[in-house]
Amino acid sequence: MTSQIEVKHVLSPGEAETIVSSWVTAKIMASPEASGAEKMSAVSLYFNPGDGHARHNHPASEQLIFVIGGEGEMMIEDEAGQPITTAIGPGSLVTIPRGAFHSTFNTGWEPLRIL
Repeated sequence: MTSQIEVKHVLSPGEAETIVSSWVTAKIMASPEASGAEKMSAVSLYFNPGDGHARHNHPASEQLIFVIGGEGEMMIEDEAGQPITTAIGPGSLVTIPRGAFHSTFNTGWEPLRIL
């Protein structure tokens, strides 16, 4: 028999909260509520072709983005505020510095899936 705290450390997509908006479908896979994680989070994002998210930043944290499937573009602004856009695809790992403005856009024909 497993305790409730152990069950929270393994979360399947069907158990995760789903957020649907006009630009993304998201599953919150790690958060204080979902998994007990207090200093990190994990969100699975699903962008349809042509969709993405607008330029924004996370002033208090760094961010890792791992591409599960699909193709897209990741824009990260450098220290001078100049946008640097890079193609991303399956297996790409993007590290976004704390406070850096960034955006993600699906440039492919199939969904862009990232964690």
